[in-house]
Amino acid sequence: MRGYAKISPKFWISGTGEKLREEGWQSQMVALYLMSSPQANMTGLYYLPKPFMLAETGLTSANLAVGLQGCIRAGFCQYDEKSRMVWVHEMARFQIGAKLKPRDKRAIGVQTEYDSLPDNPFLKAFYDKYVVSLCMSRCRGIGEGKEVEGAGEAEAVKEGKGKDLPGTLRKPSKGRKSQEQEQEQDKNKNLANTDVLAVASDAGDVSGKLPDMEQRGAQLPPVLPASVGFPGGGGKPAAAQGSAAEPGTAGHSLSDGARSTAREQKQPSAEPAATACPHQDIIAIYHEVLPQCPRVRDWTHGRARQLRGRWNEDPDRQNLDYWRKYFTYVAGCAFLTGKSQLPGKRPFVADLEWLTKAINFTKVRERQYENY
Repeated sequence: MRGYAKISPKFWISGTGEKLREEGWQSQMVALYLMSSPQANMTGLYYLPKPFMLAETGLTSANLAVGLQGCIRAGFCQYDEKSRMVWVHEMARFQIGAKLKPRDKRAIGVQTEYDSLPDNPFLKAFYDKYVVSLCMSRCRGIGEGKEVEGAGEAEAVKEGKGKDLPGTLRKPSKGRKSQEQEQEQDKNKNLANTDVLAVASDAGDVSGKLPDMEQRGAQLPPVLPASVGFPGGGGKPAAAQGSAAEPGTAGHSLSDGARSTAREQKQPSAEPAATACPHQDIIAIYHEVLPQCPRVRDWTHGRARQLRGRWNEDPDRQNLDYWRKYFTYVAGCAFLTGKSQLPGKRPFVADLEWLTKAINFTKVRERQYENY
């Protein structure tokens, strides 16, 4: 839900405002609601079933029908009964701006919002209207399985006067993978790994087919004093911990998923007993705290290396209490546990492999999934 919405005083005296006044108070009421609805977004093209309108405006069905039809006749908006999508024609211009520069991050935000919308008959018209002013780079159509290259990219290059532009504007994307697709591909890669380690289905009984050095994770010495509250905000990156930091990580940001992954690949398979990652115990805690998430069946070398990388990045993470707090936070996140979903998409449920992947681990700790 947006924190605020912009409604110009000219709403009452503009040409469209006068037309709405002629249509009656119901039309003015519906128009004000459409601009400030809790379901609205910055583009003005969003999902809005009529029962939501009735509940939130308090209008009767008859008055809502009169008001909505008046708004449509006045050219203020369009509404599609089948997809339940509404498009307030000039809302993007007032909420975002009359014209954006190609380097403006809001242009990327508009394209991202547009790409996430369910199929509806207004997608092409919206793109045609705002392709230049909002520097849009891709056009969508109903039922199309691929993106359509549009004129917004050429305009963005022209506005940039030949300078390098952000990658999202230099060339059309090949299509963003959803989190579910990325998770499925990672699983397929691990299934193809012939050298896997079995994990028992019982949360408290994980198979002992782990490397000998890692089996000693349960006998860890006392960990460093940890002032960790929620794992996403309390701990400092290893590079900021001074002498407690992992050797070789000085000057590197742990929020950089690519560098974290590179370090994982360089780490030896065997670890000193003092820093060995207790895979079995962490898997058991994951099963205990997140029973609604997919259970671990096979613990491959790739998954083990990934968890070991997160464990070794920061001394504050080298205790089981940290991981219990991390999984407890995930359990309270509706999006990561399938309790909420984006319109038109299946619910997403994170598994242990997804939660320990470098880039996803960083996003969870930064609380980026709280408002979905």
